[in-house]
Amino acid sequence: MNVCRIVCIGNELLIGEVVNTNATYIARNLNRRGYFVDRILCIRDEYNEISWSINEAIKDGVNYLFLTGGLGPTYDDITMESVAKTLGLELILHPETLRKLEERAKARGHPLAEASKKMAYVPKEGRIIPNNRGVAPGVDISVNGLRIFILPGVPSEMKSMIREYVLKVLPNLGKYYERKLVVEGIGESWLADTIKELAKKYTDIYLKTHPRPYRGKYRLIVHIYVRDTRTPEAIEHVKDAVKVIEQKFGQYLKSIK
Repeated sequence: MNVCRIVCIGNELLIGEVVNTNATYIARNLNRRGYFVDRILCIRDEYNEISWSINEAIKDGVNYLFLTGGLGPTYDDITMESVAKTLGLELILHPETLRKLEERAKARGHPLAEASKKMAYVPKEGRIIPNNRGVAPGVDISVNGLRIFILPGVPSEMKSMIREYVLKVLPNLGKYYERKLVVEGIGESWLADTIKELAKKYTDIYLKTHPRPYRGKYRLIVHIYVRDTRTPEAIEHVKDAVKVIEQKFGQYLKSIK
C-alpha cells in the first residue's frame, strides 16, 4: 500500500519553458516517508492525457496518484474537470474559494472575471485541500483503491499543500534509510563491478554513483538507500554495502553522510 505515481500537467513543462521542480519535491518527501514512486510523468493540458494517467494508475494498482498543475483560470487549465469527467463525478461550487476569489478581485479594484470562477469548482466527492499560499484549492479524492491528490502547479502553493496537508494525512512508514559516500581520486568504472555485485546481492536497496566536480577535482557521490521498504533487512543491507565500499576503497573515501 505504498506505491505512488506523480503526474505533472502542463504544456510549459514539455517545451522546456518551466523546470519541473514539483516532481522532485514530491518524490523526495514521499521516499523519505517510506513510499515508493514507480513513475514520474509529464503530460499535456489535454483531457485524454489526464484521463489516461488516472486510468493507467488504477490499472497498474497504484495506491496514491499526485496530479500537479492545471488549476488556474485559463482555457487550458482543465485538471479538475478532467478528473471529474474521468471518474463520473459532478463538479460543484466551493463557496469559500469563490469568496476568496471575489475578495482578491475587489482588493485589486475590479470585479471577478468570469474565467476565474472555474477555480472554485471541484469534484463532488473530493475533500478540499486548503491553499494557504494562493486561491485555487487542491482536492483529495479516493476511487477504486486509488487515492488522488490534485495539487496546484505553482511550486509555493504545491509545497504548502504537501507540508500542511498531505504529510499529515499519509502515515509515515518510517522505513527510509540512506547513506552517501564521497569518493575522490577514482572514476565510476573503478567502482562499477563492486556496485553491480552489491546490487545483485541486495535487491531491496538501490546503489548509484553520481560524478561531481569539486574544486577542480573529480568526486563521486555513492548514494545507497532503501529501495523496498517492505523488506525488514533493507536497512542492514544498506549498512553492509557501506562497509564493503569502505573496505575496498577506504583510501579514496572522503566522508560518509
